Amino acid sequence: LLQRVAYAAVIGGGGMIFAAALLVSFDVVARKSFGLSLGGADELSGYALAIATTWGFAFVLLARGNVRVDALYQKLPARLRGALDLVGLAALALFAIPLARHGYAVLHTSWELEALSNTP
Repeated sequence: LLQRVAYAAVIGGGGMIFAAALLVSFDVVARKSFGLSLGGADELSGYALAIATTWGFAFVLLARGNVRVDALYQKLPARLRGALDLVGLAALALFAIPLARHGYAVLHTSWELEALSNTP
């Protein structure tokens, strides 16, 4: 189920990147040809990139498509490979937990201050 959800998310993320490329292209052509700008196309494309990237990370993790030294890894016994996978997940948690904690602090502060985006 998670693999299907991650696959759907990565397809959706790719669609967002494609839509952002179309939006930015239209904005550039409209600005050069007619002097009109949609406004915010650059910011919306940044949001699309951030969303697509994070959804892509989930897909790559589940597909085991991350870059690593497989030449040696494939030759190791299954127990040692499992232990190394656990070490890798622990290292990921050591990075992700503080990141999530600080991200939540920013979210909470923004919520309390009723801060709004600069998007037009």
